[in-house]
Amino acid sequence: SVEWRYADRHMLALATVLKQVAAPSNFWLLADPALTQSTEAAFFAGDDVALCRAALEAHRSGEELDLALAAITHRPIAIEYAEPLEEGDPLCDDRRRFRLPGAASALVRTLPFEAGGFGGSVWDAGIALAVWLSLDSPDGGRAAVANKRVLELGSGAGLGGIAAALVGAASVVLSDYGEAAGEEEGARPAAGARPAAGTRPAAAGAGKSRRLQANLRANAAASCPQAAVEVAVLDWDDCLREGYEPEGDRFEVVLAADCIYYESQAAPLAAAVAAHTAAGGAAYLLSRPRPRRRGAEDLAGGGGQGG
Repeated sequence: SVEWRYADRHMLALATVLKQVAAPSNFWLLADPALTQSTEAAFFAGDDVALCRAALEAHRSGEELDLALAAITHRPIAIEYAEPLEEGDPLCDDRRRFRLPGAASALVRTLPFEAGGFGGSVWDAGIALAVWLSLDSPDGGRAAVANKRVLELGSGAGLGGIAAALVGAASVVLSDYGEAAGEEEGARPAAGARPAAGTRPAAAGAGKSRRLQANLRANAAASCPQAAVEVAVLDWDDCLREGYEPEGDRFEVVLAADCIYYESQAAPLAAAVAAHTAAGGAAYLLSRPRPRRRGAEDLAGGGGQGG
């Protein structure tokens, strides 16, 4: 059986969950942001959904699956494959491989909530961001990051920033919060990073940031070992301080996707975007619309003067 479920109706992602299929396990389609209930039928009858159905049928029938999947290569679709868990890794919740448009492959390890909090998972808008960044088309994001210095805020498992590295960003910094500057082995502290109080959710307990940082380094090494990717500690609360200035150059591109859960984190995120985006640069923020919750559009109005 095939179950279709929305990952994000208005902001980009649509998932096809293929049950009882060994591989591929999912197809993630980038949907028109204007997709509504009234236009769903036309979308499901469209070419991209037909390509996914054809790949599923080829897999079921034992026919030329490679040819069916090749037809998807340059479409706004990520093909997900389940990866076996590694023995002796009690903190690994799942290992997910995504073949992105253009055939680049990203392998990300996720953490259970008790180990990594909200940042341990791959969220829907993160997949959508990776798909969009991989598209080499007028509507795609490949040109937005090619040969540019990129910062991803609230990286979590790092899929968006890894996609930027895979499509040719000059350098990428994957960032998430930290208990203290330099406390994470192998991670450099980002500008002004220090313990902060006030807006960080209770789920961000001691030790979780160290595991997030270690997981980001592992995911970058598994997906793009030759790319210029760093992992940094970045506490958005610091960006709210009067006179805050990031150390070093600002970034030509700042990325963020589904990286806040509590509304109290919106102002620090907006401040971080404004503080780290270079003059003339661009920030790309994706979120999944939720009933009675503010989204990326509202956040954009609270960022102050950015780059």
